[in-house]
Amino acid sequence: DLHNLAINAQRISLTASGMANNDNLDLTADFNVPTLADIDPNLAGMLNANARLVGGPGARQLKVTGAASGLQTGITAIDGAFAGETQLNAELLEGADGFNLTLLQLQNGQLKLDGSGAMTGGAVDANFDLDFNDLGALGERFAGIMKAQAHFTGTNAGHNILITGAADGLSVGQNNVDGLLRGETQINIEASEAGGVITLSDARITNEQLSATATGSFGGAGTTANARLEIPTLAPMGAGWKGMFNAAAIMT
Repeated sequence: DLHNLAINAQRISLTASGMANNDNLDLTADFNVPTLADIDPNLAGMLNANARLVGGPGARQLKVTGAASGLQTGITAIDGAFAGETQLNAELLEGADGFNLTLLQLQNGQLKLDGSGAMTGGAVDANFDLDFNDLGALGERFAGIMKAQAHFTGTNAGHNILITGAADGLSVGQNNVDGLLRGETQINIEASEAGGVITLSDARITNEQLSATATGSFGGAGTTANARLEIPTLAPMGAGWKGMFNAAAIMT
């Protein structure tokens, strides 16, 4: 039996207890990371979590609950999504073919993320649902809500992602542009990665005012991208705007 284990270091504090033998595990650990920047200089904030690992060989279950405060990822465009306290819940269940992610939840005042999937060797097959109820968290220029679903698959050779979603009441702080985003906007993205090259097979943003599409590849030997924008009428951009606008762009 592991009656008590305590580790106190500058970067992490951990306490653990439980029992382990050839037939069964029942271990519990509490850990605290006061400054995530000590782990990665691009990160900021603090993390407190509890983990419990139970079960016998081939049927182990891991449950993790915790909370992060002041979380920053180093990506300014999304850091606002993690303002305040973010709750974390995750469950992994071991099976004959590997581990299944039976539950993943991230939740705070701005967003909720739910996920589940399977991880077998180097293969991943996972689904995620995102409910972003206040895009204003990304900056005072932004407003609106967004709901999206993502399907992520992959092996050691490469990865694929399919994203479908809808946003409503979008605003980016530019009056002329905001008029083109009124109502519901559909978002569809299909992309893959292999050998360090990201291939954008299809990206579409559509609503009653506009249609924007793009394809391309990025990395490896360089970048090649094609995009097209169609606006049947410019009237939604405000008083004085008339006509229609179609444009195509190629980037190499």
